[in-house]
Amino acid sequence: MASAAVVKGLYEKRGWYYYQPPTPKQGGGTRPPAVALKTRDLVEAINQIEAKAMEATLERPAAGTVAEALPIYYAARAGDAKPTRRARKVVLDGFKKAIGNRRMEQIDRAVIDEWRATLRQKGPRGWPVSLATLRSYAITLRAFLNWARKEGYIRNHPMDGMGREVRVAITRVQGFCTEEEREKLLAAEAPEYLKLILMLGFFAGLRDGEMLALNPKWIWLADDGSRGSITVQNTPIEFMDGTPGVWQPKGRRRRTIPLHPRLLEFLKDYGMRSPWLRSKSDILGLND
Repeated sequence: MASAAVVKGLYEKRGWYYYQPPTPKQGGGTRPPAVALKTRDLVEAINQIEAKAMEATLERPAAGTVAEALPIYYAARAGDAKPTRRARKVVLDGFKKAIGNRRMEQIDRAVIDEWRATLRQKGPRGWPVSLATLRSYAITLRAFLNWARKEGYIRNHPMDGMGREVRVAITRVQGFCTEEEREKLLAAEAPEYLKLILMLGFFAGLRDGEMLALNPKWIWLADDGSRGSITVQNTPIEFMDGTPGVWQPKGRRRRTIPLHPRLLEFLKDYGMRSPWLRSKSDILGLND
């Protein structure tokens, strides 16, 4: 009978056979863990190893179209956090919609440049995306194409040679004004609607899209005016092309923010009357 030593990586332990796969040649990395072959028969163990080797040498067929590759990729990344999976699906489903259901090998630099230009005109939510968002989308696309090349669905990476996008970590020092700078801005001469924007940003932490969608229905004040809140929620809006739609908060989750005393006083004096920020197409939504 053949010895276990004739097959590299095959060894016997307590009468059972185990197989230690070799370290991957491409990409390096640590050696895979040993596989229990669940047999005491040497010939059967060798047959199992030969079957695994044959499977590894077979070239994986191309996934065909983007529509065929995406579900496989989503399944491979099913262990990621739900918000990450949701954001990834928005980007990649939008990519497929923008370029059409092309074959994977048809994705090249020109196709990606066209997709990026399209996003700068109109993103998944109907309006242009910012450069920071575009950078984030490109990172998501690159990750998908990295996986596609690793799995053998594409041979050449279309983003090789393109500038590598980096997510920039914004620190509190970089991202926010100091208290002194904030007070100088609030004390500066400016129209009331600009003061409202500053107040909402500084004391409620609203995003720019939330300010544009804001309307009086979001605000609640106690009868005695001593406290209140802003509830960010789904709101009917008009898109830049004139079509009606529904604005949704980030993550599609409504949230309620207690009013800071300074914002409360400002709203009691100004915010409970027109003008209000109503829609993206109004820019500042000023109405008499």
